[in-house]
Amino acid sequence: MRQQVLSILNEQLARRQTGLLFISHDLNLVSRFCDRVLVMYAGRIVEEIRAERLEQAQHPYTQALLASQPRLHHPLYAACADPRCQLAHRPLFS
Repeated sequence: MRQQVLSILNEQLARRQTGLLFISHDLNLVSRFCDRVLVMYAGRIVEEIRAERLEQAQHPYTQALLASQPRLHHPLYAACADPRCQLAHRPLFS
């Protein structure tokens, strides 16, 4: 349903030749719907990156947001971008 709404919204934006400020913590969705991503932390922009390069983000907060996204191949394990992370292989539920 969400994807259908965003598709309709995207069509309207293209037809009207306008842009949209899209605010979300769902970086999976953001990466599919947006061209450019500004990541804010404590009221300040900490990273600006093209959506297709989001997985290459450098700021620790952006990396934490990416790591918090559910992963289909290990849905019961915490996601962590850094293999040294203490949460990398710990079950979310015991």
